[in-house]
Amino acid sequence: MSTSRFLSVSLLLLGTVSAEEKLSNFAPAPYRAGPWVLSTRGEIWPKPQIQQSSSSFFSINPDTFQFKLGPELIECEIVQTALPRFFERVFPKFSTNSRTPKQELTNAIDQEYLGGLDHVRVELVGTRANCETHPYFGMIESYNITIGGGDKNVITSESVWGLLKGLESFSQLVYSSSFPSQINETTIQDYPRFPHRGFMVDSSRHFLQMKMLKQTLDILEMNKINVFHWHLVDDQSFPYQSMKFPNLSLLGAYQPYTHTYSPTDVEEIIEFARLRGIRVIPEFDTPGHTQSWELGQPGVLTQCYTDDGHPDGSKGPMDPSNESLFDFLTDLFQELSAVFPDNYVHLGGDEVDTSCWESNPHITEFMAHLNITGEYRKLESYHVERVLGIVDHLAKKSTPIVWEEVFDNGDNISKDTLVHVWKDGWQDTMKKATKAGFRVLLSSPFYLNRIAYGTDWVDMYKVEPLDFDGSANEEALVQGGEACIWGEWVDSVNLVTRAWPRGCAFAERFWSDSSVKDEAKAAPRLQEQECRMLQRGYRVNPIVGPNFCPVDWDSIL
Repeated sequence: MSTSRFLSVSLLLLGTVSAEEKLSNFAPAPYRAGPWVLSTRGEIWPKPQIQQSSSSFFSINPDTFQFKLGPELIECEIVQTALPRFFERVFPKFSTNSRTPKQELTNAIDQEYLGGLDHVRVELVGTRANCETHPYFGMIESYNITIGGGDKNVITSESVWGLLKGLESFSQLVYSSSFPSQINETTIQDYPRFPHRGFMVDSSRHFLQMKMLKQTLDILEMNKINVFHWHLVDDQSFPYQSMKFPNLSLLGAYQPYTHTYSPTDVEEIIEFARLRGIRVIPEFDTPGHTQSWELGQPGVLTQCYTDDGHPDGSKGPMDPSNESLFDFLTDLFQELSAVFPDNYVHLGGDEVDTSCWESNPHITEFMAHLNITGEYRKLESYHVERVLGIVDHLAKKSTPIVWEEVFDNGDNISKDTLVHVWKDGWQDTMKKATKAGFRVLLSSPFYLNRIAYGTDWVDMYKVEPLDFDGSANEEALVQGGEACIWGEWVDSVNLVTRAWPRGCAFAERFWSDSSVKDEAKAAPRLQEQECRMLQRGYRVNPIVGPNFCPVDWDSIL
């Protein structure tokens, strides 16, 4: 927007011309009432805990606006690298700066115009404030925002992670109406309801391009999701390039040169996430979901037998009777603990088909030695407990996350283990696990790969994670949850469109207060979040039915 145009709009709003001239100057496009949700403007997603806003507003000009850092942030990498990113979000490149309809414009002109906003201060405050470099479980993410003009424009937090959340909220407060960019007088006090708010992607069923993983991380930041759960490998392929066991990907990936993640790729994703306050937690699931492992590491899986006692050529889960298997897993998890800096690792443990074990005479003999003849779930427990022991004794101690079957089977697991609930009947499992003293994560209602015609986000939005009749102590063990998008029918083409903005329902449920649950009130804000992501260049799906977003489609497509 040119300076002259910026000044002319300011004069219009200061009342130097007639109301009719004001309206004709803007010449808004015809706007018909219709059966659709009218998007909000300048509303934050997820909804803040405490917010007070007035109708009085400031204009913001990209030619003059700047973030001003407090002296404690001058050498703070996390915040310094974030500012250009958030400047682009304040002034999204694919927005058409559409004006409001005439009636809305008349109402906007009746609001008090407070002048231009040329800066916002960004400050670390409090006795615990320091410039941290790596996100972690339980990090401080609370922040405050004041937009009041003059020296009253400030984003504060006790941590850089809170400042990132505050910068994102500030970028969402800015909207297009009477001016191409404006913001209402506002105060915000905000903090997350749960510390673990994750998003799981599956890069084994379909290989996911680096570009799409980075787009996903950007969208996670926009929705205040702080964990990237990376389900890297599975039966179908092993795209992770191990430095110690290169044959795993060389022989186990779909294509070893184009469909793998090199050490540099993995480091790049971890760094991209780190700068956005997002933890990367890898998942290497055992003893099931491991068919692709056998190709590059022969002998780790169980040989299956026919009814008359002959090998049938197929393989089952990992072979717990093979002691060298655990030597291999020790070396692999030692490597993973050095590659992934987070102190948590997902060990899987779900959906183990025991039929191959049941057919194998060597497994039968081994189980007799363990005095568990015929009790195949106990054999599964033996394997899981050995793997948990490996992780517990690594040079860098990692806290394990396991799928709920590990708890259901009665495995001997330590109380610091997180139980990841994913099956139907989740209320019962949440109750049992927390009553037993385990911390839990919830994913059951948030499987984004499951799609339905229409507005299925409402079903996720209505879920209350604490709806399992738990005591106060048991509810306190709910650490959060994860939205999951499994990859059987998801690849790089539809990863973003399938997940977003449907995943926003999950994001608000685990950030905002439990009282924020009215889908009718949420829909206009969610429509704005859809338009916001489109304006920022992300090809997300329509979310609330027929509607309109002021987007430069020719440039974004």
